[in-house]
Amino acid sequence: MPALVTRICSALALGCALAACTPAVAPAPAIDPTRIVHLEQSQADLDQRLQRLQDNLVLLEGRFADQQKMLAEFHQELQTQKGTPGGQITPSLQPPAATGPTPEPRPQPAAAEVYRQAFADYAGGRYPQAVTGFSRFLAEYSASDYAGNAQYWLGECYLGMKQYDQAIRAFEQTADRYPESAKAADALLKLAETQRLLGSTKSADDTLRRLRSRYPDSPAAHKSRATP
Repeated sequence: MPALVTRICSALALGCALAACTPAVAPAPAIDPTRIVHLEQSQADLDQRLQRLQDNLVLLEGRFADQQKMLAEFHQELQTQKGTPGGQITPSLQPPAATGPTPEPRPQPAAAEVYRQAFADYAGGRYPQAVTGFSRFLAEYSASDYAGNAQYWLGECYLGMKQYDQAIRAFEQTADRYPESAKAADALLKLAETQRLLGSTKSADDTLRRLRSRYPDSPAAHKSRATP
């Protein structure tokens, strides 16, 4: 019996020794609510900066595409209008006699020049001059392949001048009059953004549904889904 008591005492002593050697676990530091708010604000600021960069990228892509198309057509125009030193069209380029309905003529260089100048004014921030140029283009060359683009950039000019009602009308006309234009989907996205800016939330939501239904695979539709 004394031996048993001795072994129990030894076990208790060993347990106490081990407990004394085991380091205590430090409590987790308290989370500072102010720091959480600061982190959330920083994240929101980064999201806004990213959105602005994305918007600028879309604008630059649009400008680049327009300029590339203009350059390609200018080059083609030069190739098809080669003439003799005296200014006469060479016989090989003379059009054949018409045997049926006359095809619609291609845009004349004057149309391209009006568009180019209007776009240059827009890119330079000269919005009133750009509005005049794009309006002239639409009045004189409404059947041009550039008409949808011109109507869209007209809306962007009004947006740049903070004339939101005119911008809304221009974007609406882009989508309604030129539904096959490369800018039609972008026009609907800009229309929704402008409507929301003016507090017309329901109209903006309707416009976004129209965008996603009509142009579901367009970059504008994808962007609208990613934007709250």
